[in-house]
Amino acid sequence: MPGLAEYAEIALPVAVRGTFTYAIPAELRDGVRLGSRVEVPFGAKRSTGFVVGFPDSAPPQAAKIKPVRAVLDDEEPALLPEIIDLCRWAAEYYIAPLGEMLRMALPANMAARGRREVRLSDDGFAPSEADRPLIEALRLRPLFFDAALEISTRSALGRLRDAGEIEPARMPEEDEERGPEAHEIEEGPMRPSLR
Repeated sequence: MPGLAEYAEIALPVAVRGTFTYAIPAELRDGVRLGSRVEVPFGAKRSTGFVVGFPDSAPPQAAKIKPVRAVLDDEEPALLPEIIDLCRWAAEYYIAPLGEMLRMALPANMAARGRREVRLSDDGFAPSEADRPLIEALRLRPLFFDAALEISTRSALGRLRDAGEIEPARMPEEDEERGPEAHEIEEGPMRPSLR
């Protein structure tokens, strides 16, 4: 069904049981596969979710369904179908959200697979004294999330993202060799991980 599916069922690591339906843009259909990690809008924020199914028909109110923003796994999906089935069973047995179970099933080094950068959204604002080193570095070029953390703090990055001053960005394929991959963050591209 991947490649042909217009919609995907996404499990998010949030304290809500069940899954959410998202539209798959035509340009992402070949990359969205069962077990893939995807970036999706969730409320006013972005979150990383897991593809756990493809509906056979268009859901009701399909016009209101938000699209998948990016596929975070380029080569192989992060989760095998057997792991998804095991996590479904565990979510039912322990009365836990499926997205949380899937997040816990990821290997510890999975953070290295998401290719994330931080870039400046609006170059015209005056940064505070504490934010000046980060903003000056971002005016020169986008930074991997790890590099941004060497200059600033997670809370400062989250605050600047929420204010719309910086934004996460997907690396171009040809830049893959530039260095260590950026961190995949629990609640969204730049949310602090509680691990």
